[in-house]
Amino acid sequence: MAGLVLSGSAGIATLVALSALNGAVAAIAFPASSAITPQTVPAPVLQQANALLRLSMNTSAILGATTGGVLVAVLGPGFGLVVDAGAYALAALLFSRIRPARQAVPRAAGAGVLADLRDGWAEFTSRRWTWVVVAQFAVVNAAFVGTAAVLGPVVADRTIGRAAYGFVLAAQAAGLVVGGLVALRWRPERPLRAGVALTALSALPAVALALTPTLTALLVAALLAGFAIEQFGVAWDVALQQHVPPDRLARVYSYDAVGSFVAIPLGQAAVGPVSTLVGTDVTLLGCAAAICAATPAALASRSVRQLRRQPARAAVAHEVWRFGRAGP
Repeated sequence: MAGLVLSGSAGIATLVALSALNGAVAAIAFPASSAITPQTVPAPVLQQANALLRLSMNTSAILGATTGGVLVAVLGPGFGLVVDAGAYALAALLFSRIRPARQAVPRAAGAGVLADLRDGWAEFTSRRWTWVVVAQFAVVNAAFVGTAAVLGPVVADRTIGRAAYGFVLAAQAAGLVVGGLVALRWRPERPLRAGVALTALSALPAVALALTPTLTALLVAALLAGFAIEQFGVAWDVALQQHVPPDRLARVYSYDAVGSFVAIPLGQAAVGPVSTLVGTDVTLLGCAAAICAATPAALASRSVRQLRRQPARAAVAHEVWRFGRAGP
């Protein structure tokens, strides 16, 4: 993209194709990088590792947005993209230095992509709480992203302004950071139940946009939503990493990504026409209602409510299985 922009030959079709390629690569990187975490840290500190990882990612996203704006203003978009590409190269170098633990169960000889898909699907569907939560987040992601990315700017244009809405998005990012800091210390006995329940707070921005679109109300709503999303994220990662065998974890994460993210573009595409038919405020309240309905529906599953943190002795046994010896 940097080369196209610098040469003046960037076109919509080419940028769309490169974006699609980027999305495909990200779809490979997400489950792989998520599944590698329990292979790099001892099991007893898995939650802290996930919280620290997500905290660093969220902090970097905030700093990256700021740095990107400065680079574009000083150097222009083309050279800004050059620096961005360099950051990806540096990330690749850092990933190459990771030495994950040896897996005690090797991949079956002759296994192919279809076999991997079947094995992953079997692991994904064998635990009710996995597909229940993924179904919940198909609804939550569609409603939340449709609210924040599509309808939020529309409401901001007629109320607080686009510049102020930028501060609202920053407040959400700050909430993610606060959630990560809390997750470093808070260790509920049933983390998935707590994380899923807190998801209801992600409906607050939609409610605030519809009923009280003031800067103060939106800042508070966005901060709480970010906090809730991060609490769920850490709880979800820990649940998967503690209860899914490491050699199947990336495949389960892949099905998680498909189920959770497939509704995002649908939500983004649907909220515009729906708001034209019934009004923006009604659509926003509908998004909030969808989130609030999906959350207790997920909690209605006993498998979600009762899933416990893996006991210390089980964590140690799991550690021996992964590393082939007692200890990290």
